[in-house]
Amino acid sequence: MNSDIERELLAFINQELGTKFTSLENDAEVEKRLRIGGDDTLDFILAFSKRFDIDISEFEPANYFAGEGLMLDFIGLFKRLKGEKIPKLIPLTFGDLKKAMLTKKLV
Repeated sequence: MNSDIERELLAFINQELGTKFTSLENDAEVEKRLRIGGDDTLDFILAFSKRFDIDISEFEPANYFAGEGLMLDFIGLFKRLKGEKIPKLIPLTFGDLKKAMLTKKLV
C-alpha cells in the first residue's frame, strides 16, 4: 500500500495517542495494537474521520467494538444465560484504515 498513506497514518496515530510507532502491519487490529477500547476507540475513529475527511456515515461501531462498562457486561451475561448468541465482532485493521484513506470511506 502507498507509503505516503502509511506515513500520514503513523503521524496521526503518534500525535493523537502520544505514541512512537514506526510501522503498522496491515492485518494488525487497531484496538489491540493501540491498546484502546470502548469510548476511546470511538473517539479515535471520529478524529481519524475528521483529520482525513473520511465518510463514516455507514460505519457501524457495534459491529467492530464492544461497548464499555459494567452494564454491558451484565447484558452479555444475561444473553448468554438465555442461550442467545452474541455476534462476533469484526476486527478493524490498519489495512482498513489505509483503505479508507484512499477511498475516503470507512464501512
